Amino acid sequence: MAHYTFCVVLVHSDLITVELFPMLGMTHYRVHATTLPGTYAEQGTDVIDVATGKWELNKNLLSPPPALWSPEIRYLVPGNASGKEVEIVFSRPPPEYGFKRYEIALASKTDVNAINVVVTSQFFYIFYGITPGEYKVMIRPIDEYFSVSDRCLCSLGNGACANCLTTRLETVTVQE
Repeated sequence: MAHYTFCVVLVHSDLITVELFPMLGMTHYRVHATTLPGTYAEQGTDVIDVATGKWELNKNLLSPPPALWSPEIRYLVPGNASGKEVEIVFSRPPPEYGFKRYEIALASKTDVNAINVVVTSQFFYIFYGITPGEYKVMIRPIDEYFSVSDRCLCSLGNGACANCLTTRLETVTVQE
């Protein structure tokens, strides 16, 4: 399991270490925050564990505007599959973005006609019958209200609508 550590400087030069541990489908995190020892021996260490939920303190710093949301993408090409399969999994957006459907494309890097596209409400998809070769994966949220300024899902955070960002994973290899 991957885990991320970063240090935050607070008012009065207080330092804390914050560790994020991805959980449940890359959408929930376990947060472990510990103050570092201060200059005074009598200062203790406070530990705060938050099992799941939103970390409201730096919410705007942690979440980009909806139009710039970019999921983490993972893939699997099972070695024992009959016929070739490519399973694509991606991280969920923050629920406040309101995305309901996503376009997932698996495109050959050598044959412009070999592209598989699906629209789904799931955070994974399995492409079947894929020929051996090099592929790239592209994922973008679908914004049904892209031309309605007060309802668009892919906004820049200031009320302006924009195209949803397409996230790419450049190298997916399907072997013979």
